[in-house]
Amino acid sequence: MKYIVTSICALALFACGQKTQQQAAGKELVYGQAVDSSKAVSIDAALSEFEKNGKAEAVVSGNISAVCKGEGCWYSITAGNADVYAEFDEKFTIAKDCAGKNTIATGRFYRDTTGIDDLKKEAKEEGKPQAEIDAINAPKVVVQFKASGVVIK
Repeated sequence: MKYIVTSICALALFACGQKTQQQAAGKELVYGQAVDSSKAVSIDAALSEFEKNGKAEAVVSGNISAVCKGEGCWYSITAGNADVYAEFDEKFTIAKDCAGKNTIATGRFYRDTTGIDDLKKEAKEEGKPQAEIDAINAPKVVVQFKASGVVIK
């Protein structure tokens, strides 16, 4: 019994320490790995660099335009003309009420492809006209960002 009580207390102290670590930067919330804010460039500039030179690793900054309302498992980063979907590879989740706040994230860009059959299925589920569904004849390729660390201001 003494062992169980000790284990529960240790777990509670560990959990409290984790929350303090996330909020240690004052009003900033930090998730995942450390982020070197001094290396941050806007998401549109980093995306342009990825498209031009294939440089995938980046520290990006921008505004959070949308966030997963279910679990906080993704968000969209916007700056300039870029609006990029960012996910966290199930390593952490973020606050679900952070839309509209500024963010800096470290991670890498990658291309994600949605096949023709999946695109047609999505279009059908969205109630698109059959002519529009039949016109889908190529996969959709988008650039996304996989963040290993995030700071929300």
